Amino acid sequence: MTILQGVRLEENKRDRWMWKLEGEGLYSVNSAYVFLQEQYLEDPDPGFTWIWEAPAPSNIKAFAWRMLLGRIQTRDNLHKRQILHIAEEAVCPLCGVVEESCAHLLFSCPETLSIWYACSDWLGVLTAQVPEPKAHLLQFPSVGRSKAQKLGEIAIWLATIWTIWCQRNKVVFNGGSLVREQVVEHIKLMLLDVLYELWKLMIGSRRDHETACICGTQGCFRLLELAVVHVGRMIGLSGFIQGEGPGSI
Repeated sequence: MTILQGVRLEENKRDRWMWKLEGEGLYSVNSAYVFLQEQYLEDPDPGFTWIWEAPAPSNIKAFAWRMLLGRIQTRDNLHKRQILHIAEEAVCPLCGVVEESCAHLLFSCPETLSIWYACSDWLGVLTAQVPEPKAHLLQFPSVGRSKAQKLGEIAIWLATIWTIWCQRNKVVFNGGSLVREQVVEHIKLMLLDVLYELWKLMIGSRRDHETACICGTQGCFRLLELAVVHVGRMIGLSGFIQGEGPGSI
């Protein structure tokens, strides 16, 4: 009854549900999400925040999220679920030495570790190669950079783990072996798409897209080229984009 004391009833008006978190009284997913975050997530995990804010395709972000939770279909998980019945079947398909887990496959297997070292050389960055997935993500961005630069580096991290996973699947299902140079080239090509998405988020406008349509195919390629160079400078990666170093695209 105490709750109803402050309620005023108005005649000639129908009762209806009101969502108190929105001024117009209409429910929105965003307001509910913000409310739940404030109530139950006092200190959001920075790793997951970086992943969802990074300029990368949603399927790659979802893969990274599942990977950090240990829920991708690596052989150790398949063995736990009795899909692989023999322990020997859970061995890493790349090195053939130890059990394949998320941490081993993406960050500590000798075959993939060489890819991370190659990417570090290509970017001109010295960083420790931590074998634990969450720690690897958190230490990857350079200290002292702006948020845009950090998100650009997280995009590179996402492109790297996704490319390793895709190449691993090719080895498992099609045979062959992992070739470090080819994997790094795949990462660079994927990064072009990621940089374009970042450009659209940061400086893209309706007029830019209209210009691309008017200019046709050549205009689109030119806009993409300008986008890659511009955003590359903003996140501190102009060296490899413009061909200033040995690892340039």
